Amino acid sequence: NLGEAMAIWAPDVVVETGDITNAPDDYPIEYLYAYNYFLSLGLPLIIANGNHDHGNLALWKQYFGALFTDVNWMGAHFIQINTATSSGVSGRAVNWALSLMNRYFGDPIFLNCHIPLIDINARQAQSYGAVLMEAMINNGGTAVLQGHNHYDMVMDANKALPIYLDLVKNLETCGKFT
Repeated sequence: NLGEAMAIWAPDVVVETGDITNAPDDYPIEYLYAYNYFLSLGLPLIIANGNHDHGNLALWKQYFGALFTDVNWMGAHFIQINTATSSGVSGRAVNWALSLMNRYFGDPIFLNCHIPLIDINARQAQSYGAVLMEAMINNGGTAVLQGHNHYDMVMDANKALPIYLDLVKNLETCGKFT
């Protein structure tokens, strides 16, 4: 329960990785419920949209704003990109995110998205996922925050990095990233 977690951890900000609705095309009121809930928390909200949120993007934008945002919160840069489409991340969105990462080099950088760029458990990657992950590594990015998968996971970077590098190497061999 998010309310219980909020009481225990007393966060200063909420970073949401999408799927705040289930079927907004059938039940557009879900956006209003979600909006009012987040508003009731009284905390800044940094949010990325999820694939379930795509049912009514006009309402998403009305309540939560753009699908691609750059939020500076207390000196940390949160870059939200829309990964929740069937076609993956567009080249234009990747270039936008890369330019921001270059601009913020040396500052805390968080890349926030819904569908994972690279899912090391399922050993699969989105188009441009490796490019964005490499940019995060090269620019001293702090973390990639992502949702979509229905499991909670915090992973030690020392364990995750070799898996990621092996995945990228295999994808390059298959011709998926060049």
